[in-house]
Order: sequence, then C-alpha cells, then structure tokens
Amino acid sequence: MENINNVHHYSLFESLNEALDQFRPYENKGEPMPWSKNTRVIKTIETESQAKKILGKARDQVISWMRMRAGTNTGPLPDAP
Repeated sequence: MENINNVHHYSLFESLNEALDQFRPYENKGEPMPWSKNTRVIKTIETESQAKKILGKARDQVISWMRMRAGTNTGPLPDAP
C-alpha cells in the first residue's frame, strides 16, 4: 500500500511541475540558442502576490486534469456515436 501512495504523490508532483512549465522563463521551450534570432520574452515573478496567483492557476490546472480521470477504470464512459 505504501508503494501506491508513493506513485500517487509522484504523479501529483509531476502534474504540478507540468502545469508550472507555462509560467517558467522560456516556458517549456528552453532557452534559445545564442545564434538564434528568435528571442523570447522572459517572464519574471517580482512579488509574493504574483507567485500566489501563479501557484493558484497551476493548482486549478492540475485539478481540471484530475477531473478528466484519464487512465482510470472509474472514468465516465464516452457518449455512443
């Protein structure tokens, strides 16, 4: 049972990490190469209220992903075609 809890916690951590990617500098695309002419704007977090807002949005995204119940046997069945 302990192993199941570890898997559950790991999946929550990874989903939150994925949701936070959209707020990281350069998002999930990574830093542009030095020779690239395609520059990207760096997003910065300057205040605690901005950080709370970003964490709240990431939490809401994870909750919406959890509501999909993807990969579970208890998920709702799709409508018949």
